[in-house]
Amino acid sequence: MAPCLADSGAQRGIALITAILVVALAAIAATAMYTTMAIAQRRTELLVESEAAEWVADGVETWVLGALQIDAATHSVDSLADVWAQPVMSLPLGDEKGSIGNVSGRIEDLQGRFNLNNLGSINPQVEIARFRRLLESIPGIDPQAVDSLGPVIRDWIDSDEEPYSGLGAESDYYLSLNPPYRTANRLMLGISELLPLKGMTPALYDVLNPYVAALPTTAARINLNTAPLPVLMSLSAKGSRAGLEAFLQDRVQQPLQAVEEAIKRGLFPDDPQALSIADVRSSYFGLAATVTVGRTTVHLHSLIYRPPGGTVIPSVVIHSFGGE
Repeated sequence: MAPCLADSGAQRGIALITAILVVALAAIAATAMYTTMAIAQRRTELLVESEAAEWVADGVETWVLGALQIDAATHSVDSLADVWAQPVMSLPLGDEKGSIGNVSGRIEDLQGRFNLNNLGSINPQVEIARFRRLLESIPGIDPQAVDSLGPVIRDWIDSDEEPYSGLGAESDYYLSLNPPYRTANRLMLGISELLPLKGMTPALYDVLNPYVAALPTTAARINLNTAPLPVLMSLSAKGSRAGLEAFLQDRVQQPLQAVEEAIKRGLFPDDPQALSIADVRSSYFGLAATVTVGRTTVHLHSLIYRPPGGTVIPSVVIHSFGGE
């Protein structure tokens, strides 16, 4: 009888171990199924939130186009006192049941910046001199960059492969790098194209960022009512810094109504030619909007062109989405 009892106990032990294994495998399978379902559910939520955020961002862009058209039809000049120039810090999304997210954003007059593509104009010496004055007016710019960056950008934009000067750089320079690449030989599509240029660093890019734009033209004028001090200083080697600083203090309440008023207000007393590239109206604007829906955030950046007069709806030249 003893061997039979031993066999019976062994069988019960094997059965118990088998049962435990079956339960463990079932638990593992259930956990895997739950995890897969949770991931699928979260992926679906993210897709829904992302799509909703992009729809809201598109709506913001459409609203901005209408607002800029109304502004052009009702105002004779563009200034920092205009409604479009006031940033929206946080606008809640939702209804009486609760908030699902928020929107923030700002519109910037890109003609208040130096247009990098002007360096590709038929008067490179004039534009490079203006760009040099811009760099000299920005604190923290390396003197070497002051000398070389204008010719380097000119070479990136122009259609030939001849360096503008000994400080420039055409494809033969960039092809010697690892990895190699060529100059664009076209107008810049965005200021991020500065990053691969000879002599450019992340620190220099960050310093330049608030003062430059890449507009789809080589003849953009500077809006005196919206440009910061370094951009205003770039217009003339004879500009009165004290006069410009005083103007910056007053222009929100007293914007120029015509370019010619700049002379009367002492901005460029010895260089009326500076006004040949100045304006008090703008056609190019930048929209930067951030939309958050649930746990999804979408960033929209748009370059907007507004024809003069306010009779034609502005159009989006280019836009891009980014998320997190």
